[in-house]
Amino acid sequence: MRFTKHAAPAKRFTKSADMEKPSTATGQRSPTGPNQAVIKRLFARSGNRCGFPKCTTALVQGDTVVGEICHIKAASPSGPRFDSEQAAEQRHSYDNLILLCANHHTTIDDDPEAYTIGRLAKMKADHEARSEALGADEVDRGTRLFVDQSVATANQSGGITAHTVHQTINLQVPVSQLGQSGERQSIIDRAREFHRSRTVQIASGVASIALLDGGALVLHVIPFKAVDGRPAAIFNELSRNPHRFPPIERERAEGWRIDHTGMLIGSNADGLIKPQRAYVKVWRSAAVESVASSLARGRDHNFLVLPDIQAMIIKYTSWYARSLNSFGFDPPTAILASLINVQGMRLLQDHIANSFFEDMPFAPLADNTAEFDEVTLDTTPSGYAECAKMLMPMLNHLAHAAGLPSPPHFDEDGNYIARL
Repeated sequence: MRFTKHAAPAKRFTKSADMEKPSTATGQRSPTGPNQAVIKRLFARSGNRCGFPKCTTALVQGDTVVGEICHIKAASPSGPRFDSEQAAEQRHSYDNLILLCANHHTTIDDDPEAYTIGRLAKMKADHEARSEALGADEVDRGTRLFVDQSVATANQSGGITAHTVHQTINLQVPVSQLGQSGERQSIIDRAREFHRSRTVQIASGVASIALLDGGALVLHVIPFKAVDGRPAAIFNELSRNPHRFPPIERERAEGWRIDHTGMLIGSNADGLIKPQRAYVKVWRSAAVESVASSLARGRDHNFLVLPDIQAMIIKYTSWYARSLNSFGFDPPTAILASLINVQGMRLLQDHIANSFFEDMPFAPLADNTAEFDEVTLDTTPSGYAECAKMLMPMLNHLAHAAGLPSPPHFDEDGNYIARL
C-alpha cells in the first residue's frame, strides 16, 4: 500500500523533452512544464521543506512526494497572478516556481491579493537563503521522485495550473487476499505514516482550515481499497452528499466546498468564512480526516474529559465507516487517532455533573501529541455499541493515558453503556 500522487488520466514527466511540444505557429518546441534541471534546482534549494514561512512540512517523505510545484505567475489565463506577456519558457522557469505543501499552495491561490508576485518571490528567496544544504544523493533521489511521479495538469483553487497531489492508497494485491500476505501490514504502516504526517501539519497550524485553540482530536478513517479502480466516480457521488460526513459534535454539514484535493466540510453556522471548531476533509481517495478543536475545558482551559473524547471517536468512526460503506468502500478500514496541542493539560478520567474539574482524578499529558493504537475494522459496525467493541485497543490506550486500566462506561461484558 502506498500513499502517493494520483490523477487520471496521468501524464508522466520523465525527460525534459517530454515537457515540450511543437508550437503550431512557429514550429518550435514550447515547454508545457518544468524540465528536470529546473525541478532539481528547486528541490536542492528548498532544503526539502515547504517554502511557506514557518511551515516545516517535508516535501519528500520516504518514497512519497507530498509537495507541489507551484507557479508564482499562473500558467493559465484563469489562474491567479497570470501575466499575459510572460512567455511559456518563463512560466515554467525556475524564477516562476516555488515548492509548497498542498495546504499552503491552496492558501496562496485562494488569496492572490494578499499573496502578490512580489511577496511570493521574496518568500521563495528568504526560504532558500535559510534552507539547509542537501546532500547530492538526497537531491538526486528527491528530484527523481518528483519527476517520476504521475501528475496531471488541473485547475486548482484560484485557477492555477500545477502538479496536483491526491492522497490515495495504492493496493498491490486484491483486498480479498490481504489477510494472507504482508500487504495488509504494509497498508496499515502507510496509513499510520499518513496520519502522523497530517497530525504534524495540523498541530503546526497547517490544517485544511483555521481551527480554534485548546487542544484537538485528529481522527482518520481510511478504507483499504480507496483506489480500487473507482475513486474519481465515487468521489463525485460523495461530493454530492456532504451531510453524510458531518464534523464531530454535529449532525450535518454547516458549510462545504470542493477543490482539487477533495471536499472540506465545516462546523461553523456561518459557513467556512470563520475559524472552525471542527471540520471533515474527504480526500478524493475517500480517506476521511476529521478534526475537532477547542477540546479543553475549565477556567484555565487545561482539562480534557476522557469520556467525551472516547464518545467522539466511537460515534464518528461508526458514522464515517457506515457512510463509506454505503458508497461502496467496504472494509478493511484503518482507524487512527491522536490528540494534539495538549502538552501540560490534564486528561480527566471522568466528569460528574455539577462537580469541579479540579476535583476529578486525572493524568497529566507531558507531550504535545498523544498518538493511540490504530485499529483495523474488518466489518462495518452496525452501530455505536458494536463500533466501541471494535475500537477497544485504541480506547484502552486512551484510557491508559488518563491513568485507567480500561476505558470508562463499559460493562463487565465489554458493552459500551454510555448514551451518545
